[in-house]
Amino acid sequence: RWGLSVRRFALDCPGDAVVYPNLTAMRHYRLLAERKQLAREDTALHKCRGIGTEFAGIREYTPDDDWRKINWKATARSAKLMTNIFDVEKNRDIVLAVDTGRWMRAETDGVTRLDRALEMAAALMQVALSSGDKVGLVLYDTEVTAYLAPGKGAAHTGRFLKALYAARSRETPSDSGALSALLGQKLSKRAFVCLLTYLDNQDEAERMLTGLIPLRRKHSLYVASLADVGLEDLIKKEAARPG
Repeated sequence: RWGLSVRRFALDCPGDAVVYPNLTAMRHYRLLAERKQLAREDTALHKCRGIGTEFAGIREYTPDDDWRKINWKATARSAKLMTNIFDVEKNRDIVLAVDTGRWMRAETDGVTRLDRALEMAAALMQVALSSGDKVGLVLYDTEVTAYLAPGKGAAHTGRFLKALYAARSRETPSDSGALSALLGQKLSKRAFVCLLTYLDNQDEAERMLTGLIPLRRKHSLYVASLADVGLEDLIKKEAARPG
C-alpha cells in the first residue's frame, strides 16, 4: 500500500507469445514526423518544400533554387526574381521491399541482418503513415513470399506488423527480377519503392540492379544496403604481432 516493499512471483501462462520487431525506432521517427523535423534526418521519406509536384506558392528566388521554376510573370510585377515552390504530394504509394534471401541470415551480436531490415521497415512505415502516405510491403527471395498492397489506418498497420513478424529467411538466392515483375503487375500508379537488402560485392549489386530495370522505368527506386556492424573497426584494427 505504501510502496515500501516489492514482491516478485511467477505465473504459468500456457500458450505462445507473439514478439514483434523492435519498435523503439518507430516511436523515435514518429515523434520527428509530428514535430516536422524529418528534413534534418537522412531519410528519403521526408517532405521537402520546393522539390515536389504540388504547387504551394511563390517566394523570392534564392541561389539554391532551380532556375527552371522561376515565375517570370511574378518577377516582372515585383521587379525581383520570384520562384514557384512545390510540396511533395501527399497520399503517395510507398512500398517497402525486404530481401529475405540467404545473405540476410548472417548474425551480428545475435541479431540477423533480416531482423535489422525488419526493424528498419517498421520505422519507415511509421514515418510514411505519419506523413499521410500509404505504405505497402513485399517480402522476397527467389520468389515473392508476401505482398501487402499500400494502405493506411490501424487495421492496415496491424496487418503490416503481422507480415513482418512472419518473415523468415531461407537458404535461397535473392531474385530482384521476381520483385520487379510482381510490382509491375500490382502497382497501377507511380510509387516510391524502398528496397532493404544486403549487397556483398559489386557484381551482386549489378545483378540486382539489372533485375530492377523494368521497375525503375515507372517507379522511384531507393536501395538501402545493410552494413556489417563493427566490420569497419575490425578491418582497421592492427593484427597481433607474433612472439
